[in-house]
Amino acid sequence: MIVYEYSVFRSDIAEYGFKNISLGSNHTMRKTPYGEYAQVNEMVLKQAAEQAIELLRDSEAYTDMVNTNFEIGRRCFSLESLEDILHKLISKKT
Repeated sequence: MIVYEYSVFRSDIAEYGFKNISLGSNHTMRKTPYGEYAQVNEMVLKQAAEQAIELLRDSEAYTDMVNTNFEIGRRCFSLESLEDILHKLISKKT
C-alpha cells in the first residue's frame, strides 16, 4: 500500500498498524486548466517510488506486507468483526 496520510488516516486508520509506503501528510494545491489537485513533494514521491520498486523486487517483504495487512483487515474490518461489535453493543442495551 502506498498511502497519503490525510487527517482521517492519521486519526482513525494508522493506529491499526498497516504496513505501507508513506507519501507523508504534506501537500500543496496546484491549479491546472483541468482542475485543482494536491501535489506531494517530489523528493517524497521519488522515495516512495523507490520503496515500491524495492518491495516489488523482494517477494518475501511483499508477501509479509500483504499478509500483515490482510490479517489486520480481517481482524478489524471484516463482516465478522462488525458482527462482534454489533453483538456487544446490543448485549449492553439488554
